[in-house]
Amino acid sequence: MRSASVVEEGDENEPWWVPRDEDSNVITVEESVAEAVHALESETQLALDLGYRRLGAAGLARFSKQLNLNKSLTRIDLSCNLLQDSGAVIFFGAIAKLTAVQKVNLAGNMIGPPGAKALAECLMVNKTLEKLSLFHNEIGNAGAVAVAEALTVNRTLHSLNLRENKITNQGVSALVKSVEKDVNPTLMVLWLRNNVAHPAPHEGLVEPVPESLRGKLSLLSQEEGLFYNKISAELLNELKKHLIEKNRPAAEAEGSGKGRKEPKKAKSSAEADRSFWTPPSTPEPPEVDEAAKDATKKAKKR
Repeated sequence: MRSASVVEEGDENEPWWVPRDEDSNVITVEESVAEAVHALESETQLALDLGYRRLGAAGLARFSKQLNLNKSLTRIDLSCNLLQDSGAVIFFGAIAKLTAVQKVNLAGNMIGPPGAKALAECLMVNKTLEKLSLFHNEIGNAGAVAVAEALTVNRTLHSLNLRENKITNQGVSALVKSVEKDVNPTLMVLWLRNNVAHPAPHEGLVEPVPESLRGKLSLLSQEEGLFYNKISAELLNELKKHLIEKNRPAAEAEGSGKGRKEPKKAKSSAEADRSFWTPPSTPEPPEVDEAAKDATKKAKKR
């Protein structure tokens, strides 16, 4: 399967980016659909990697039947494909009852509340999906509430990326209730960073992760995954409390040596696909030296 790269186009009639293969040849929607059909009809293909292909809902619809019948794929990447809500409805309807798929990446697809509601319906019945990225979409509070409701039923999803989705207190309040240990014991990782157009750190209002769990929970995004939001510190602390409680047994077991595995020379599967699920980190704003700033202003006035 060809991997696509994104390059800028000089022609004003072309969009600012087009998918190209390793030889810089433009990958058409027709070629992408053919790739998808070939992969989906194979009984041995484990991954469908069609990120940045400009498929749109229409392109996706052309292989949705094959997707619905597939029994081998475990990983699907359709990130940045202009799917929007109509495409999300087609996709989640097609994978709802699949028996093999474990990881799905739909980052950057302009998916809003209707698409999130289709996801919620999928989570209500799907029994295999473990990791899902909706990074950089637009599900908003309505979408978050729908997903939260589905999490009270779902028992397989353990990592959910909702970073940059325009979610505020209303949506997070619903998510807080849905991740309580007694309500949903399986969701362990939840990304909520950058759910506001202009990031504003909480500056210490959010309680820090306990030192004994910091290494484990930092890897699980409990620390960096919650900052840069206009979400109340009270809600963030409540969310953290539930996630820490669920992750604590695993962290303590790892710290005591129980279940610890010997390091491998080659990359583990978790490390190999970390970039697939983890969005790029946002650098913290630099500290401003006010004294130096004032001195520079005075020097300019002279």
